Amino acid sequence: MTLCTTLRESKKFAYDTEFIGEESYYAKTCLIQVATTEMVALIDPFTIEDLAPLDQIDPIEIVNTFADPLLVLTETLTVEYANERFLDVFAVSEYETVGHRIDRLGNGQWDIPELIDPLERILDTGAGVANFELDHVFEKIGRRVMRVNARKTLRPGNGSRRILVVIEDVTAGHDAWRALRHEKALSEGIIETLREPLLVLDGDLVVISASREFYATFEVEETETIGQRLAALGEGQWQIPDLLNLLTEVIP
Repeated sequence: MTLCTTLRESKKFAYDTEFIGEESYYAKTCLIQVATTEMVALIDPFTIEDLAPLDQIDPIEIVNTFADPLLVLTETLTVEYANERFLDVFAVSEYETVGHRIDRLGNGQWDIPELIDPLERILDTGAGVANFELDHVFEKIGRRVMRVNARKTLRPGNGSRRILVVIEDVTAGHDAWRALRHEKALSEGIIETLREPLLVLDGDLVVISASREFYATFEVEETETIGQRLAALGEGQWQIPDLLNLLTEVIP
């Protein structure tokens, strides 16, 4: 009872289970693992006669505290449960979501073979879906980049199989990374068009890029240039105090 009280009063905690005979009709819970920010507990169900106190912990309350959208799918990929965060993020109602196959939600934005095929195989192979990224214009919220992770779960007691799907909005990070790649490609393209030797240094005077003409003029390879401090290039020919002082002290 003390553990259950602690869990009910915790703002967040992690919960996981392990089973034996999970591929049979007689799956049994053999280990329950719970953790809060202050404690960790391992529960052996075979040594406890009464697990009824754990029923006081409402699983719906647990998943509703998740910061990311979450779905629970049946063996037919039908949505059995969607947390409040999913409904809020995708601007849909529970009526539009629960009871429908995931590939039929909304305007079919989840009907993607690269996602659906692995989801259908999860229950048979046990292999989950890890970091699958979906770039899509959603029906009500516009373009988003969503990262999907999914895994098989088993329900204590009857051992029925479900698929837990967690969705993370990574639009900002994805677009920032793509913009950075574009800027890098553009700058490298400009550097390669220059006819004079050129180096690009970071704040510590470490070489982060060099033009083709630099390699040709000084007869050096990229492997011995990129990532090296300017003063350490070659045989130390760039270790010139006035130059290094100019680059570090004079030029902001």
